[in-house]
Amino acid sequence: MTNDDVHLLAEKLADDCTKAGLVAEVLAPTRVRVGAPGRHARLTETVCCMPLPHGDESLMWWWSWGEPISPAAHIPDAVRVISRVLSPPAAEDAVATRAAGSGRTAQRQSYDRVSPPRF
Repeated sequence: MTNDDVHLLAEKLADDCTKAGLVAEVLAPTRVRVGAPGRHARLTETVCCMPLPHGDESLMWWWSWGEPISPAAHIPDAVRVISRVLSPPAAEDAVATRAAGSGRTAQRQSYDRVSPPRF
């Protein structure tokens, strides 16, 4: 895969994230900044397109903290995971979490709901 191919994947990811209601821009041929719109603009993440470790040439989208998102060519899967992580919870979810109490259980349930899947 050439650098131009990777850049096209980054542009496609940014376009599809924008269509999904997120704010996205290509920062570099391998990096896309994606964020939540409007008043949740602080929910922003830079994802990178890099090969798998250990010499495998397969490209993956990665979170900045080193967790894989999806294979680079699987743009719809990447958009779905990114949207789930960066979108703020719906108002009724926030109310239910608060109603459950401010203890560790309510916080953990919220985290479990937005954790990216492991590949």
